Amino acid sequence: MNSFRSFFQWRCAVACALAAGIPASAVGAHYVVVSSESTFADTAWKQVTDALKQKHAAVVMTYTGPAFPETLRQALAQELPSYICFVAKPEEASESYVRACHQLARALDDDEYGDAIWGIVTGFDADDAMRLALQGGPLSVRNVLLKSGGQFLEWFYSGQYHGEMGEPHPLWTRAEGGAVARGFDTSADDTLTLVNTLNSNQVHLMLTSGHASEYNWQLHYPDPSPEGFFVASNGRLYGRDANSVTHLVNSTNPKIYWAAGNCLIAKIPGDSRRDNCMALAWLGSGGAAQMAGYVVETMFGYMGWGVGDYFIQLQGRYNFAESVHLANQGLIFDGRKHTPGVNRSGLIYDRDVFVLYGDPAFDARVKPVKEALYDMSLQHTQWQGKVDFTLSIRLNQAENLQRPLIARLPFRIQSPTVINSGLRPMEVADDMVIVRLWQEGEAELQASQTWTLRFSGSVPDPTTAAHSADFRTPLWAIDGTEVSRVLAYWRAGAYHIHAGGADGFAPGAGSTAGPRHSADYQEPFWAIDSTEVSRVLAYWRAGAYHPSPSGADGFAPGPASGGATPHPAVVLLARYLGVPTASVVVLQHTAVQWGDSSLACPRQGMVYLPIMTPGEQITCRVGNSTYDVRTGFRNAILCLPGNPIDLGHLQ
Repeated sequence: MNSFRSFFQWRCAVACALAAGIPASAVGAHYVVVSSESTFADTAWKQVTDALKQKHAAVVMTYTGPAFPETLRQALAQELPSYICFVAKPEEASESYVRACHQLARALDDDEYGDAIWGIVTGFDADDAMRLALQGGPLSVRNVLLKSGGQFLEWFYSGQYHGEMGEPHPLWTRAEGGAVARGFDTSADDTLTLVNTLNSNQVHLMLTSGHASEYNWQLHYPDPSPEGFFVASNGRLYGRDANSVTHLVNSTNPKIYWAAGNCLIAKIPGDSRRDNCMALAWLGSGGAAQMAGYVVETMFGYMGWGVGDYFIQLQGRYNFAESVHLANQGLIFDGRKHTPGVNRSGLIYDRDVFVLYGDPAFDARVKPVKEALYDMSLQHTQWQGKVDFTLSIRLNQAENLQRPLIARLPFRIQSPTVINSGLRPMEVADDMVIVRLWQEGEAELQASQTWTLRFSGSVPDPTTAAHSADFRTPLWAIDGTEVSRVLAYWRAGAYHIHAGGADGFAPGAGSTAGPRHSADYQEPFWAIDSTEVSRVLAYWRAGAYHPSPSGADGFAPGPASGGATPHPAVVLLARYLGVPTASVVVLQHTAVQWGDSSLACPRQGMVYLPIMTPGEQITCRVGNSTYDVRTGFRNAILCLPGNPIDLGHLQ
């Protein structure tokens, strides 16, 4: 398949997804599944992709050739999804593939930060990958098994910490939120104890460090004696004790495996030895719903241990996948700011080599058992396309924060601007704000210290955006399926944000961290009352609706009246995208003298006439996706670098 056909298949997938009910949200598709053409062509692995598509109402994009072609980056950039799930056979999911995933996820806009939370769904075989794809959730992380990081035990509801050093080594326990009991282990070798604990199906998270390779993990540090190893064989995980007796790990409950300080343990080798690698074994009989670890030798540890600053110490504010993502953004921030005391070489080394396996939208959070290290509150006001944010922070414990504080924004913004940084190093991206509250050489932080930071941005003009209820094509008309969802919210007495909802919402109480439904225009918010639902019913009965500044919700029944005749190229673009012409907004329209017949958008390998060509460049927006349309020779093209799409002849 050539790259044009790859893009065309993506375009068709998007159109089909919209017809099936994917939300026409302000940031494009919420969840995108990426698969190579060869993996997608394998029936068993295609079922994995299909399961994720069904689970998340996802858009599917396939590609051919090495990971990843420019056409895929362009397609993802148009969608700007919240999540990207890479479905890969184990022979594809190499170290270079992991690096490419990192780099692709940072290349969807013009800043250096990651643009989506991503993960890789893979497995020893398609059955193991399917288990990851079908994981439900949420997972409340209550009971933990720590072979390192004993200081974290007090942050969890219950669990065990088996020290990796010393003879005898430490054994700490905590039961049901009680005090941490500190003692020493009477057993010199923890191998069987760890296997049996995992096989009890009561462990929600396991944390490890110490010597490891692609094929084993050494339980004791720095020397193996007196303990054994965890090893892998054909997608199955085993404990091999100090007497070389092996014990199968067959743990079926969903859990997080966090290899914070192990070398190479997440690397999937590029040859047949991959059958005996630890990553596939943990995703197999180890029962991990998500696994995070290094694909190289770890020497600096910024990424591996940095996850805990967001996942553990904030006590459920961020889930595990978010925490892996934020640790990486903190790393990039510290590199950009040349943070004192942070090894810059280590930042560069760690940036692209720590991977999350599993569905990136799987929601695993710590059950809160104590006050978070700090609290933060993000408030915003919005008026005529501008949004102002205030971030309020309070430190709950006297502790110098080792990682940047990061607050995720409830929606993407444009033209982010810092107004008041409180004299702290601070940056704002389109979907998050990052600030350093302490760095080496500064005064110690004190409990109850507070900061108030302000920043701003812009958002698309709401008068060009469709109603939240209008999640199916054609736009600007509410059909029976769409109105039924709003009625469901009315009957439930509440609604909440839900990634898997066809319109991005679901009935009942739940998360309200984001923009409200368009129908929810009067208090009390996050509940649709009879007046509000009546407006949506009016749009349904009228067969159409349009933006209206005088409407209580910004809309009015019936088609828009008046207005200029749309440009023929706009009509062609709308026809190509499968949307009503009225939903295409012209941002800029410029007369151009093109330097040759390519319209300054040549197809690779083509030769063009070197003649001046009069034409136009028309920048259009549909939802939050922007399109570069060019005309010349009475023809229109959609310009994609290296692969222009012929829209047709101008009438």
